[in-house]
Amino acid sequence: MVSNAQIEWNTSGDELVEMLKPDLAEKVIIVTGPNSGIGLETARILAGTGAKIIIPYRTLEKAHRAIEHIKQTVPRADLIAMQLDLSDTVSIRSFAK
Repeated sequence: MVSNAQIEWNTSGDELVEMLKPDLAEKVIIVTGPNSGIGLETARILAGTGAKIIIPYRTLEKAHRAIEHIKQTVPRADLIAMQLDLSDTVSIRSFAK
């Protein structure tokens, strides 16, 4: 078990995974906003835990760039690109099915 004393304000996601060693194999996680910033880093960190990560996208090009970026550090990442526009209810329903 990790004590709170080991987790600081600047502890990285990689460090947290190393400390906690979560096994998310057979879990499916949807990470919205995975094209850059916090969403991209979250998808990358979670991919390293063995989870299947769904990468929602509005444009396929951005999804492929995110997948390429994640695969550079997590070559065995299980990533699935799926079209989703959160401003369009038809897109949301299609994504959910």
